[in-house]
Amino acid sequence: MMSGSDVEVGVVPIEWSGWQERVAQWPFLADWQEITTSTATKDNRLLEQLKSVSFMEREKILISHIQNKAARVLAIKNHLIDIHKPLNKMGLDSLMSIELRNKIQSELEVDVPITKFMEGITIATLSNQLNQQLNQSDRTDNIKENNWIEVEL
Repeated sequence: MMSGSDVEVGVVPIEWSGWQERVAQWPFLADWQEITTSTATKDNRLLEQLKSVSFMEREKILISHIQNKAARVLAIKNHLIDIHKPLNKMGLDSLMSIELRNKIQSELEVDVPITKFMEGITIATLSNQLNQQLNQSDRTDNIKENNWIEVEL
């Protein structure tokens, strides 16, 4: 069957939430649900840690975190990642850019335009921009927590 040159494509509607519940019951994939849940918890802890440290300390944590994520996506060792070299010069292609961007956005709850990766952003520059976004988010959260009343004078 695989030796033929014909290609077949199919589209199947899948209810992912129901599938995920059943997957946990399969012996081969029993740990899948637990791994997914523990990763999400870890991400929340990272965001809380970032919000509790100073601006400069946050930048160091972001650099390390993004360096780790980039190394995984690029499938290279962490120490080979130069934080001042553009990611696309290290082999990051368009699909890898989307994967890295999605991980960063979901873990840090920030907005990262995909064009940043295609333009050749460095980890140092990206972490600085994310740090500024998180700092702005902290300021907005602090304003929302106050019970200020605006009036015209």
